[in-house]
Amino acid sequence: MNNLVDLLASSPDEHSNLPGRELVRRKVAALFVMAPYFNEQNEYQRAYNFITSPKAAVELVENWPTKIKFGEGNLGHRHFIGSRLSETPADNPARVAFEAYFAAEKRRSGKTENKRHCADPTTVLYAVCGTQYFGEVGPGACDVREDGFTRWNAGRDKQHFYNTQRLPIGELEDVMEQLLVKPPKHVKKSKDAQEYSTCKTWEELLEGKSVRYPPIVRVSEPGTADRPAYTGFWFYDVLQFDESGRYALAMKVYFQGRDVGPSDRGDIGYIDLQDKHKWTKIGETTAWNWQQGCRLQWRPRSQEILWNDRADDGGHFVCRAYDFRTGARRTLPRPIYDVSRDGTVALTHDFQRMKHGGTAYVGIPDRYSEQRAPAESGVEKMNLDTGQVQFLISLERMAEVAFPQGYSGKTGLYFFREGWNPSGTRFIAFLKNSDTPVYTGGWSISADGQDVRFFYNNPSHHTWQDDATILEGHGFVLYKDNGTGKPAQHLAALGNANPDPTILPGGEWILGDTYVTRGYQHLFLFHRPTALFVPLAKLKSTALAGIHRVDLHARTS
Repeated sequence: MNNLVDLLASSPDEHSNLPGRELVRRKVAALFVMAPYFNEQNEYQRAYNFITSPKAAVELVENWPTKIKFGEGNLGHRHFIGSRLSETPADNPARVAFEAYFAAEKRRSGKTENKRHCADPTTVLYAVCGTQYFGEVGPGACDVREDGFTRWNAGRDKQHFYNTQRLPIGELEDVMEQLLVKPPKHVKKSKDAQEYSTCKTWEELLEGKSVRYPPIVRVSEPGTADRPAYTGFWFYDVLQFDESGRYALAMKVYFQGRDVGPSDRGDIGYIDLQDKHKWTKIGETTAWNWQQGCRLQWRPRSQEILWNDRADDGGHFVCRAYDFRTGARRTLPRPIYDVSRDGTVALTHDFQRMKHGGTAYVGIPDRYSEQRAPAESGVEKMNLDTGQVQFLISLERMAEVAFPQGYSGKTGLYFFREGWNPSGTRFIAFLKNSDTPVYTGGWSISADGQDVRFFYNNPSHHTWQDDATILEGHGFVLYKDNGTGKPAQHLAALGNANPDPTILPGGEWILGDTYVTRGYQHLFLFHRPTALFVPLAKLKSTALAGIHRVDLHARTS
């Protein structure tokens, strides 16, 4: 406020031949100010933004030459937003600011938060959208005492106004949350931007007639005639690219079309997308499979690269960590499956027990292979700083929850594809067996493993949309984490397709792929507001059907 008061008192200068007050009168239609507090009794209330400079506050509200519209403080403090910012890129300025606030609040009070009051955003929304989302009181006057306390005075017309609650609290929070995570509408067009086609139906996308596909650039080396190389990342929904988008992680192997053996090694490294696609090897692994690789990924909010391997003694599986900045290496005692979005912990299970085609790690036997639901095997949580491991839930307990009348299956149960929700408060885990027909159940489990509830049957390719919702590729439907197991929304009709979905920041676009369909694998975008498909690639498949063929498993930078 001091700056604005100084502006009013300023004299003509080299920037304008008008004095400050006249310049404001000509240029400013209305000034929006956050923080006065008003009540029905018209009593004076403390206003933090006013008591810090009470003299300037009095001068401003009494002498400003145009309208002043106030973002009323009580309204702003009734609403809390920010929990969905975890869906946005790590360098999103709003996300950076909110996370800095959460970190400071945790240091101050010890509390972990993921949202905060929105007095500032409600004022900005009022300034941009006027009364679209708010009621409005005025004209009147905001009276400011010498101590900075404020009250509303309806009997004095200073051309002051303030916003009031019109929408229910939850509805207005949803509006602001969606605006907070939505990418900018007008983005400078990149010189690399490509023209694209749209398809109204799935069949139109599969046919691909008159479709313009963007060019595809190979960034990996093909190897030699004597030793061909096959480079990939293998799975989706994990971080392949560093925060700058320059370095892409990859694993390179030197055979295809057969099972992975205990002695088959994969080379771990990264590709520099800004330096002639230079490959740099940083390690190796003997703990990998065709469908999901070695769980190679960047650790969120860190310079570390993580991947699974077999321990040097060959007796158990571990996680290797490589610091991209310093080159430092360390080994964590358990392999990883899914890393929390804050990069602090990872979920894991016994990889050698998995029976889903093409996903087991070979070379180490399952110690509990004769038991159908062992108490010693289950889902664990590992601290990625210390390596400390916490056992969360056993197969024995999970069998009791899933089969209250007793598990009668002929084959052993195992955990598969556990994954954190965005805030890390719960995770989904698949419970599976190898019977015919196979049993696959999706279960929602609290971060401490204590609270377990049914999610939905036959989960396959999925990703969390938010803390309470999963997008399932099989059927292209949304499921709510509410225990009903029923689809909440069908997004589009995709026939028998089962895409591996990635929800892009903002939630409007979904990246997906297909199984081999009529000899081709398709890569596409789906635009939720218009229900249009954008074809990205139509790739001829030469691989034989079975566990050695891999989905596209697309990722984004």
